[in-house]
Amino acid sequence: MQLTAPPHVLLRRPLARPISALETLLARSAAPVIGVAGTSGKSTTVGLVAAMLRADGFQVKVGLADALACADQLTPADRVVVELMPSMVRGVPEGLAFLVLTGMAADELAPHQTMPEVVDGLRRAVAGTSEGVVVNADDARALGLAMESPAPVIRASLHDRTAEATMRDGEMVVFDPAFGIERRVCRLAGTPLARPPLTTDVLLAAAVASQALGSIDAIRDAARAFTAPADHGGVVSHRHRLTWISDAAANRPGRAAVGLASATDETTVVIAGGRHGGQPLDRWAAVAGRSSAVLLFGSGGDALAGAILRAGGPAAIVRCADLEDAVAVAARVAPPRSTVRFSPACEPDVLDGPAPGDQLRALLTCPSRRAEAA
Repeated sequence: MQLTAPPHVLLRRPLARPISALETLLARSAAPVIGVAGTSGKSTTVGLVAAMLRADGFQVKVGLADALACADQLTPADRVVVELMPSMVRGVPEGLAFLVLTGMAADELAPHQTMPEVVDGLRRAVAGTSEGVVVNADDARALGLAMESPAPVIRASLHDRTAEATMRDGEMVVFDPAFGIERRVCRLAGTPLARPPLTTDVLLAAAVASQALGSIDAIRDAARAFTAPADHGGVVSHRHRLTWISDAAANRPGRAAVGLASATDETTVVIAGGRHGGQPLDRWAAVAGRSSAVLLFGSGGDALAGAILRAGGPAAIVRCADLEDAVAVAARVAPPRSTVRFSPACEPDVLDGPAPGDQLRALLTCPSRRAEAA
């Protein structure tokens, strides 16, 4: 007679944990792997790090897919830069050469993320990093976590002039480990990197690039050649005697707040809206409230309006039907020669539709009847 195990015994057999793509890369690659994690600014920081190292002659692979495709051929003279999404850091093994922490703000989390789970995952990543943790030292939570690392902590800060990467009188200054001294890199005035939050991103990139043996000259060349990605606070049109700025990439309240903080005053009209993911709105509301008007659309409009009212509010809050309606209203209410800033602070209500920044440009290039009527 054949015996079979009862179902409850079968269920108790231990299951092998699947090997992640990152674990596979770390096991196969001889090249140092630089991971960039945090709640915002990861993509821009990855791009800047790669550009700085390539300017110095390194072969750089960006992202897991490209690195895994040639992992067995990579050498210690090469570099790999990977953006670490929250799902990846939950199981990050030992083996990262450098970890970059861009920040850890609750109002920059993706919808349905919680800070405890993010902290837990990043704590494991910090513990498994061998050469150094580069941290946005202006973020107290990120700095505190970085200090738990057994590896050296390299600070990037807009305000702390003792940090290894900082700003002094408009000039980027970076500690050069090759010579053991501070080096002046370049002035950022007149470049896209001069505006927040890109200034923090370039400081983080310069700090890790120098630690990964990139030269100061290469860091300078890459910073000067940098072109801001679309929808990161650049001017997209001059129409209706107004300057239209798109910060459409700021789809979290915290990221939007950083951009608004240095560019919003009583002559600015702010357009925001979409699907609010439940993040705190206090920081965003405080800076949006400095504007002359806030035009809100989408399912999250009521939540945004309530936050502004609780914070004291601007002169006017207008609920609009959609982005098209908001553009038409802005053309009508904004004072001549003032600025209209599209900074949604939310994800789109329709995720598979046109990107919000593309929608804005289309409306300004080929105005609808509503915009023309304005």
